[in-house]
Amino acid sequence: LDTGRELPPPPPREVLLTLREHVAGLHQLHGAVPGARMARKHAGWYSRHLADGPQLRQRFNALEQPQAQLDLLDQLLAREAPEPERNAA
Repeated sequence: LDTGRELPPPPPREVLLTLREHVAGLHQLHGAVPGARMARKHAGWYSRHLADGPQLRQRFNALEQPQAQLDLLDQLLAREAPEPERNAA
């Protein structure tokens, strides 16, 4: 905001990591069934930032169990290469 330039979108791995943390928090805060239902809506919002977002939404929305939602996100994260370390110079 200080520079007036728009930042590039976050890398897919960062989106997925944030989504996984958010989904786990929804499960913990709201319980298994309501948390899993709420997580579907949130996954839809996060998936807008991913190239394969529509496929993720479709797969995620078919899952009713909280652990299945987390397992899917873990599978997707395992396929994403970690971001290279940035040197703090």
